[in-house]
Amino acid sequence: MKREASPRPAELFSARGDLAAAEVNGDSTRGRAPDLIALAHLGAVDRAVTGAQAALTEAASAIEAGEVVNAAGSLLAARVRGIVAWHAQRVADQQLYVRQHHAARDDAVLGRMLVTRGSAPW
Repeated sequence: MKREASPRPAELFSARGDLAAAEVNGDSTRGRAPDLIALAHLGAVDRAVTGAQAALTEAASAIEAGEVVNAAGSLLAARVRGIVAWHAQRVADQQLYVRQHHAARDDAVLGRMLVTRGSAPW
């Protein structure tokens, strides 16, 4: 089985985005145990943050040691550009998933809140 490439620095932002999405959608999940999908996403976030931390630490050490010049600098730049492109696609995919998966549930939560609180601005 082929394993997916390790997360890189740019995935840190994806992880933060996933956490922000979880906070936004938190009202619809409070009080129930996380299902396998939620646990899988939590695992992916942890992997992304841990991988990003390791990659950033390694890059910072190389820069501070003066090792990132000429070919090494070009290599690091190419690596970062590749990570950013991969990251951008993952973020776009995740945003689409969240919109599709949570839209009806979020609307139902909103509807319940409007009925319970009895206040709609219209």
